[in-house]
Formats: sequence, C-alpha cells, structure tokens
Amino acid sequence: MLTIYDAYDTIRKEGDFYAMLGVSHDATERNIKSRFRRLAALHHPDKLGKSMGGEISDAHFVRLKLAQDTLLNPIHRFAYDRFGPDMLRWEHCASIRDYIQVGFRSYAPSYTMTVLIMLLLGVMGYLNWGRYWRYLSIASLVLLEVYTVTRPYPPSLLVNVINPLITIFPHQPPLLPFQMLGLARKVSLTISVALSQLGPYFERGSTQAPNVIDQARLSRLEQLAMANEAEATGLLKMEMLPHAKDKEKTKELKVGIRDWLVENTTKVDPGVRQAISSATERRRREADEATSAAP
Repeated sequence: MLTIYDAYDTIRKEGDFYAMLGVSHDATERNIKSRFRRLAALHHPDKLGKSMGGEISDAHFVRLKLAQDTLLNPIHRFAYDRFGPDMLRWEHCASIRDYIQVGFRSYAPSYTMTVLIMLLLGVMGYLNWGRYWRYLSIASLVLLEVYTVTRPYPPSLLVNVINPLITIFPHQPPLLPFQMLGLARKVSLTISVALSQLGPYFERGSTQAPNVIDQARLSRLEQLAMANEAEATGLLKMEMLPHAKDKEKTKELKVGIRDWLVENTTKVDPGVRQAISSATERRRREADEATSAAP
C-alpha cells in the first residue's frame, strides 16, 4: 500500500496542464483562454523583469502557453488526456489515429518484454506460484489501457469510481486517464512483487500436509516391520524348540540357516552376484598370469 501511495503522490506532484492553468478537466475553450489571460498578466516576463526572477518567469510562462495551446487543440487535448506529456514528443502526429498508433508502438515493447520475461522465468521454474494472478494482472492492465486510449470519453471506472473516492479527501483533485494508467501499472507491478515474496511461504505451507501423510505412512510401515520381525523370531524359536537341549543340533541348525540365507542372498541380490563374479574373474586372471610367468 505504501508503494501505491508513493506512486500516487508522485503523480500528484508532477501535476498536469489542467492543474497548471487552474481549470477543471471538462473546461471549455472559453474557460481556458480566460484563465490563461489572467495567469499571463501575472507571470509575463515583460511585467516581472530580470530583477524579479525573469528567467524563472520565462520558463513558467512558456509552460503556461504550452498548456493552453495543447488544451485548446481538440486532437492534442485527446492525446494529452490519454498519453500525458509523452505526446508532446510525437511531433509528426496530425490526427487522433496517429497519436493512438504511436502510443501503441511506444508501449507495446514494454508489455511484450514483460510477458516474455514471465514466460522465460516460468520455464526455468521460477514464479510458478501465483502465475495465474500475474497473467491476469497483465491482461487486465492491457485491456484497461486499450479501452482508455481508444474511447472518446474517459472510462467509467475513472469517472464513477476512482475520482469520486479520491475527491472525498480534501485538496485531492481527480485523476486524468493517463495518470490512472500510470497508477494501474504501478499497482500491477506491486502485485507481481508481492506474489513473488509471498509465494515461498504459501508453497511451504502447502507442502506440510504431504509431509505429515508421509510421516504417518513411515510410522505405519515401521510398526508392520517390527510386528513381522517379532513374528519371525517367534516362529524361529518354535522351530528350534525341539533342539533346545541338544546344543549340537542347535548349532548345526543355525549353520544351515546361515548358509541358506547366504546362498539365497547371493542368488537374488544382483550386487552380491556381481561382486562374486568380479572376485572370481580377478582370481582367474591372477592364476593365468602366474602360470604364464612360470618357466
């Protein structure tokens, strides 16, 4: 929230041509000319002179004149409301369509690079958590920008929702469409960063349940193994019970069981068979070498 407020505060401090002239967003041509004449009378360089900060007044008067000329031209005013001061650099635009096309060409690369980076990070295994919300945020921002730029009037979201909420607070003028879009870009970026920071915590929480299940399964398997071991020990004692008093028979039975276990392990375990095969092969080579070395 602090990041969004800082973005809003920066937008307000930068100002706009309407605030510079002190007119409303729906000011008519007559209102704009009248207001400019009043401000020109106060800030004209010839009136202030060099001794009263004439250079500063020159710059301020030039900005006032630029604001009036931009807002008095319907095409320039349309472009300024939607693209802000950036449109002042687009000198070769002569119609609303020209401004829209140049605006799309100016902002399309940033959106394209954002989507490509998100796709690349997704393929690399990053930004998986919250991926749906990231793409939804980008798609919503693109749709909002396209709708705002191509419509003849400001969007209803700005006029009926955002600006009424802002103007509830004192000394807070309403936003222009380009200011709303700048704030929306900041909100989208903030959401993406928040998802990146919160994702690991939610992923860690989601993996706790499977771990609990695995621990329960391991405990169950351990109990079954212990039960089987106890049962096998009991059966072995019962088998050896007739020979309990005959130590010779008991010893012979133990040796037989041991040999049987070794033999079956050798037959079943591939690793044991491979080790025995390797040892046999090594002894055979040593014997052949010794035979060949004998005179």
